[in-house]
Amino acid sequence: SVRFLPGAGLNRCPERRRERRWASLKLAQHFRSSKGGAALSDGQPTAQGAARYRHELALLRTLIASANNVAELEQSVGLCLRTILRSLGEGFAGLVLLTDPPQPGLRVIARRGLASASVPDRVFADGGPCSRVLASGLPRFERGCAACDCGVRPPPDQECNLLVFPLVASQATVGLVCVLGPPHFQVDIFDLSLWADIGKLLGLIVENALLHRQSQGQRDLLQALYAVSNHLATSLDLEYVLSRVLDLSIRATGAADGSIFLLSMSGSPAPYILRRDLSATEADEAIQQVVNRGLAGWVMRNKVGAIVADTSQDPRWHSFEEDVDAPASALAVPLMANDRVLGVLTLDHPEPHHFGDRHLVLMLAIAQQSSAAIEKARLYHQLSHVNEMLEQRVEERTRELRETQGQLIQAEKMAALGELAAGVVHEINNPLHILQAYIDYLDSQTEPDTPIADLLDPMRHSLENIAHLTAQLRDFSRPAAGERSPVDINDALRQVLRLANKELMHSQIRVEQVLAPDLPPVIGDRRQLEQVFLNLILNARDAMPEGGRLRIETSAQANTVYIRFADSGIGIAPEDLGRIFEPYFTTKSERGTGLGLAISQRIIHQHGGQIAATSREGRGATFTLTLPGGDAVEHRTE
Repeated sequence: SVRFLPGAGLNRCPERRRERRWASLKLAQHFRSSKGGAALSDGQPTAQGAARYRHELALLRTLIASANNVAELEQSVGLCLRTILRSLGEGFAGLVLLTDPPQPGLRVIARRGLASASVPDRVFADGGPCSRVLASGLPRFERGCAACDCGVRPPPDQECNLLVFPLVASQATVGLVCVLGPPHFQVDIFDLSLWADIGKLLGLIVENALLHRQSQGQRDLLQALYAVSNHLATSLDLEYVLSRVLDLSIRATGAADGSIFLLSMSGSPAPYILRRDLSATEADEAIQQVVNRGLAGWVMRNKVGAIVADTSQDPRWHSFEEDVDAPASALAVPLMANDRVLGVLTLDHPEPHHFGDRHLVLMLAIAQQSSAAIEKARLYHQLSHVNEMLEQRVEERTRELRETQGQLIQAEKMAALGELAAGVVHEINNPLHILQAYIDYLDSQTEPDTPIADLLDPMRHSLENIAHLTAQLRDFSRPAAGERSPVDINDALRQVLRLANKELMHSQIRVEQVLAPDLPPVIGDRRQLEQVFLNLILNARDAMPEGGRLRIETSAQANTVYIRFADSGIGIAPEDLGRIFEPYFTTKSERGTGLGLAISQRIIHQHGGQIAATSREGRGATFTLTLPGGDAVEHRTE
């Protein structure tokens, strides 16, 4: 009996079992009724008929054994062809061709005794023995055949005979066997009947192998889907999901290369993974061309998968001029969610007709499963982005709130200090004026170069220091509004530098001026701004007791004026940097009052600006003033 492969579904099908038994009985009937077997002598078969009968049974057993031992179609059919040719003797050659719908022509799956170059991989039978056998479904034998439409040609100056018989399964011709033999090779009508029955047996073998391949393909499909599901369930990272989908798709279909691109919510190409060695700009251009004129765009517009068997013949495929090794076949499927196209997955291969219907079915299933994961990953990515923006906004608002609270606390502190300073100034000024009047009176009543006259100058100098201090306290508590007018910052800086020039030269300080031309004017009180500049310059001088460099730089951007004072002095300690604008805080020990920077900050704030300090201890300090330019001030005033 014929033994078929388990798991292919043939043994469990009653119709297949009946057809298999029919083929065996038909062969046995042929053996009993053949010319050799029918020639009886006294009711017994002749010796010639018996030998032929045994030979045919041996051939049948060998064919069945070949089919039972091998599951792969090409190998199984190749063994059967070798068995047939060996049974015929020396000098025989042959090939087996199978129909390959929907592809045109016949595909060569086995050849023996023929050079590979002499027979193409795909045959288009037309007007010859093969086409006639395909049309009739009956074996055919031709003597003195010079050529066959299957592509087989005998050697020059040599006569050959040709046998062609069909492979039949489920009452349909699924292929052909072509046997090329020497001149003594003969086939009679009884032999044609035998070859027809062998063709039916081989047809069943082919069908069994195809069923096994289909079952294997379904198993591969399930394995691929399981692999995709398993990988996609482990991550919500969009880049990782896209990479895994592409890698698994290439592996499952045997493709050589592939690409994925996604569409944004507006429908334009968005993040993608492109397996090409292109820059970002070149990749964007390639995507646009493929979307507008290529297979991916066609799939996206029609929302269906598609196979391009031969890229050179299909107008849906867009080729790039720079492609040296252009793909010969391609497959593309849409990635969809809720009838909305998320993107397109495209695979390609350097050989034509690589992708078949089973690949398309597999990729449609992978695309359907992947789309949900891609949509979930994209939504997670969007949610993460929104959360990051919210966290950033909350952090900014928290920082603004802290700054506002700090400013309120500082304002309350300054107000309290201002009231205290105003009271102190009032209490000091009254006796100060009396002392000044007495000193002036004594000076008018004393002769020069007397001991009393020598004491009056230090007393007068001390009173002037006290008066200067009270003036600072008064400015701190109630800074004068002053008159506001356009101020040329560069000119004001030059004026202050002229006043402080002798002090700076005496302290061996070199000044670098980098003043931007066409600086917009600042609307403000020039006297107060010059007071700030002078205070920063003198502070820089005090920070460089051994001399150094002071760089003063101005610039403007978007109606904002920037003024920077950078010195090469001792710098400011990190623990002091946050307190230098506090009233009465000073690092100058007995020489400083701690009001210079506090007053400077108040003046700059009154002008709508900011003052900030940066420093690296031992490497100098930089004070940066920002003030609104004329246009910005006018706009804000309006």
